[in-house]
Amino acid sequence: MRHPRQPGDVFDSAADVVVLFSLTIVAVVSTGTWLTGQLAALFFRRDWPAVSIGQALTAAWRLPADLHDPRLAWPASVRTQLPGPLGFLVAGIVASLAVMAIMLALGSWALSYRPQRGFASRAQIRATLSERAVIKRGPVVRPNLRRQPK
Repeated sequence: MRHPRQPGDVFDSAADVVVLFSLTIVAVVSTGTWLTGQLAALFFRRDWPAVSIGQALTAAWRLPADLHDPRLAWPASVRTQLPGPLGFLVAGIVASLAVMAIMLALGSWALSYRPQRGFASRAQIRATLSERAVIKRGPVVRPNLRRQPK
């Protein structure tokens, strides 16, 4: 049984999910490949190659055929600035950990504000049950807590 549309719903159909998922995969792969190449050059050659995200997506597409020497997947103009396979491996691990940490933090933050039918979000609970909110509501709940004029 499908729930009625609510404000803030992102997906209208399964096609929306597929499109969003596909775009997310392309963005993560191209950014991850770019970040890996940039970190590899920075860590091992102390350089920052001029490579765009689009060029990194092309490199990601060609990378499976060039795993023996990942530099060959990158544009010829920056190959001399890049390290060998071990450099790419180390930079790939660092880039993966960085992207994973960022995604976990963003996902946790996004889920804390996600409305769920019948449940309060973390933000709503914090706003209602924090120490400050409880003290502020005290006189409403217990009128005898109101300050009496002396």
